[in-house]
Amino acid sequence: MTRVVLAIALLVRVVAILVSGLETTTFGDADAYIRTAETVLTTGSYPDNAEDLPVFRAPGYPVFLLVSTLGHPRAVVVGKLWNAVLGAASAVLMAWIAGRISRSGKVALAAGLLAAVNPAFVYLATDIQSECLTILLILLSAIQLLAAVDGGRSRDAFGAGVFLGLAALTRPSCLVMAPLLLAPLVSGGAGTRLRRSALAVAGLAVALAPWTARNALRFGAFVPVNDQLGMQVWLGNTQFNVDYYSLKTREQYGDLMTRYMHEVEQGRIHEIAVAHPNPSDRSQAFAADAISWIRRNPRSWLWLMGKKSLDWLRPWPSPFRWNAAVIVASGLWYGLLFVLAGVGLVRSGRHGVSMAAVGVLVLSAAIHIATVVSWRYRMVFWDPVLVVFAAVGAKALGVPGLAGGDPIGQGAE
Repeated sequence: MTRVVLAIALLVRVVAILVSGLETTTFGDADAYIRTAETVLTTGSYPDNAEDLPVFRAPGYPVFLLVSTLGHPRAVVVGKLWNAVLGAASAVLMAWIAGRISRSGKVALAAGLLAAVNPAFVYLATDIQSECLTILLILLSAIQLLAAVDGGRSRDAFGAGVFLGLAALTRPSCLVMAPLLLAPLVSGGAGTRLRRSALAVAGLAVALAPWTARNALRFGAFVPVNDQLGMQVWLGNTQFNVDYYSLKTREQYGDLMTRYMHEVEQGRIHEIAVAHPNPSDRSQAFAADAISWIRRNPRSWLWLMGKKSLDWLRPWPSPFRWNAAVIVASGLWYGLLFVLAGVGLVRSGRHGVSMAAVGVLVLSAAIHIATVVSWRYRMVFWDPVLVVFAAVGAKALGVPGLAGGDPIGQGAE
């Protein structure tokens, strides 16, 4: 089963890379990752800023890009192929998790195949972007946490925290899932539960500590990963985002993007950045400016929160960036996944695991609705849950090929 899923997932991603272009980068942040990695290579230190935006990137992916390309971060094809490998490995991990939850090799295979061909996961492998690495690390954390709850081993609990910390070093929003590290509290004796939960939290702290200490020494402030949160709060909670959700045409979207670059180069974003050169102070200044706007415009902010909530739940991507065929196909695909995953969450037989999965959905939605909503951001947190529980739900509904007895030992591992 593992070899089948791995081979199909890798093949699909390599084909997608060939179609999209071996050396082509269309993702807006791709050059920022590359430039950050190049600066580390040439200067021996991590830059406070290596792009047009007044922020510094979380270190996980630039460092991975630097190492995986053997010091040649502009070798785009190598970076893409590594993302294909990461994505294929993630498909295998999703199969493992589905098999562990359902105790069915058939469900494990179904989840692995869904992950192998899920358009969102395939798309993420076609450019220089951090999501493939983040998803793999989140899944490794989930596997360790599930093992800690089921088997009670302390090293699994510690590993769950370490992998979540590494995920946060690639995408800081992963820190919102830290409360889930307390899952070991639900099984075992009182002393064992407390020890495992404490070790999970300790693992998270150990993974973050060196980088957080580096930031404290450099900036004189507590910055767990990077300084991007403040700007995300500003982008998602000011008139700029109100104007985005008021758009009607692609032409208006293009005009807004032009205005965004003006804000970065000489507008309000530029003003705040110039006034606060320290990254920690700058992040706080962006957040304070957004909070000031919210206080002046409470009704607009409530309207904005409603729009962002609907945007997060919407099963198709932005019509301003994708054509009609992609929008329709995505809507149908995600509509199916939503229904099957909903059934799987209710009827999995592992209510504690289902509750933890719902926790991932709720916590990730909350942090992004509070800041910036993006279809890309949802892929990282929601798609693994949807894929795994869609396979579980398909069996619960008696989908042909998945019904009937099928012990986990007969091919799911």
